[in-house]
Formats: sequence, C-alpha cells, structure tokens
Amino acid sequence: MRKYKPDIVIPSLNLIIEYNGLYWHSTEQKDNDYHIRKTLAYNKMGYQTIHIWEDEWLYEQDKIKKWLRYVLGVDKRQPRNFGRNKENEFDLCWWPIPKNKKIIKPKMRIKQRTMGQKKASYKIYDCGSYK
Repeated sequence: MRKYKPDIVIPSLNLIIEYNGLYWHSTEQKDNDYHIRKTLAYNKMGYQTIHIWEDEWLYEQDKIKKWLRYVLGVDKRQPRNFGRNKENEFDLCWWPIPKNKKIIKPKMRIKQRTMGQKKASYKIYDCGSYK
C-alpha cells in the first residue's frame, strides 16, 4: 500500500474504503486510469475496494449506508441493483473484482456538486466495470 494511501482499511474484512472528493479525483488532478490502477493494486494484496464519490455521499447517503451495512455484514439483504449501470454492468467502485470476468475500461462521467449557490461540474473516470 506504499504507492497509494487508503482512507479506511478494515483488515478483518479485507476491505478498503476510499472517499473520492470530486475536485481532487477529477481529470484535472488524476489520470484516466488512476482509480482502476488503485483498485487493482489493492486487489492484488487481497483487498476489496469501495469508492464512495463525494456527490453520491451528499445526495444518496441512505443508499450508500445500506450498501455499507451489507458489505460490513450488519445487514444480510443485498440492496437491489446497487452499483450497476444501464447496461447492467457491475461497477468496480462497489463490487469485488471477479477472477473470470473481463474488466471493461473505465468510463468518463460528469459529476456535479451544489454547495449553497455554487454549482460545479467535474469530469471523472470511474473504476471500470464487468458484466
């Protein structure tokens, strides 16, 4: 973990949780493959990585908390369709990397944040996905 510094590490669950602020994790600050490289590096060390994006935490906190309760083993029921896109691909920001699935390259997304009267848009690259 020397190259990357995880935000939260839970060794007993082999789990890393990353909180990604939109500005600092946008294309202005990070290259296109940053998040997939980081996720793959942690995966090689035996860790599943969850990336929580700032806008998701601000606007979908209840949904994020439900998923975290499931991943942490507090709630046994898996939230329905969580971490899947319109093409029914599993987002690697939320799901463990499977051994026998081909990873789909990270996609550029526009994420927005509103703080009071200020609105900001950021280009980010996700962690990749799989079907």
